Amino acid sequence: MKHNEKGHAGELIGEAWLIKQGYWVFPNVAPHGVIDCVAIHRVTHKTLFVDFKVVSRTKKGWERSRITNKLGKQLGVRILYVDLESHECRIKDTWDEYVKKKRKIKMEK
Repeated sequence: MKHNEKGHAGELIGEAWLIKQGYWVFPNVAPHGVIDCVAIHRVTHKTLFVDFKVVSRTKKGWERSRITNKLGKQLGVRILYVDLESHECRIKDTWDEYVKKKRKIKMEK
């Protein structure tokens, strides 16, 4: 599969996953941009600006981490990882969420 085909497949799988999670999904119709879609939760109305990233791994099997650009950070864009092999999806934690989880784990020990 070509690089851009993987990206298109990842977006479709990610959009379907968001719908299953209870979001209305509004994809970006422009070919380029910092936001791939806007997702609004049907019940809570929580709004996500999403940038889809297909999971890639090193030769040793480690997952490569991705970051959004400066404008994406300013806008609060969230990265949604899509694994094309397993069709698993997950939203990357913001730095604040990551720190909170680490503190919680530390406090539980």
